[in-house]
Amino acid sequence: MKKRHYNLLIRVFVVVMALQLGAGAGCRCIKNKLGIGEKITLTEKGTYEWAIQRLLAAALIEDRDESWSAARKVFHSSELTNPARIKSYETMNWPALRRKVQFLVEDPNSKNPTYTIMRDEKVTNTERKIYLENINSSPTPVRVRKDPAFDGQWRIYTIP
Repeated sequence: MKKRHYNLLIRVFVVVMALQLGAGAGCRCIKNKLGIGEKITLTEKGTYEWAIQRLLAAALIEDRDESWSAARKVFHSSELTNPARIKSYETMNWPALRRKVQFLVEDPNSKNPTYTIMRDEKVTNTERKIYLENINSSPTPVRVRKDPAFDGQWRIYTIP
């Protein structure tokens, strides 16, 4: 009798977890703990998922200058006003991200690339550290912050 009760509890637990995680309505923190990524496809402007998707889309643009120009449009205003940081991004971080973007997105030919968030860490109420699935390496971190200069929209604070 006890064994049947135990088996029933396990089945109920598995079903509840499957519904939570499979439906996408589950808590991202549960997925993080289980090492299950959350696929990001359609995004709403101003969300951090949108800012990251725009950054990845910019990295996929073939023309280097056009690519860099598109990327700057989603940077946090504090980064845009820091000439040393922008120069470092342009000469080091941006070329590196452009080389590895193919490992971060599902379809490099998409204008709205699908990517997977493996971990989402809340740093403060206005800053998050997001780890993107990298099929060639360990997850790639991107920091995002809410930007008062852009009506509190999430913007890219640091690029990998």
